[in-house]
Amino acid sequence: MFGIKCHPRLTERKVFESLVCSAFHLKRYWRKGEKEIDFLKVNEKILPIEVKEKAVSNRKDTKTLLYFMKRYNIDKGGYCLFWKKKKL
Repeated sequence: MFGIKCHPRLTERKVFESLVCSAFHLKRYWRKGEKEIDFLKVNEKILPIEVKEKAVSNRKDTKTLLYFMKRYNIDKGGYCLFWKKKKL
């Protein structure tokens, strides 16, 4: 048996973000003040991608994604949700 010591601030969300980043070969993000888009897939067009640790998203969760899409006239965006099963 062996263990891996991780950075104390390494969360499951950060691990999932890294997996999404790696799987889709993403290297860019966007930030303006308090607003942030986790990843930008840049080809002929830009595809903004948000990663959230939730079972269900709500309007507040999509606010920054929709702001970015409207500001830069983008018609498609991506959303990745993940959640942990609660122990009974």
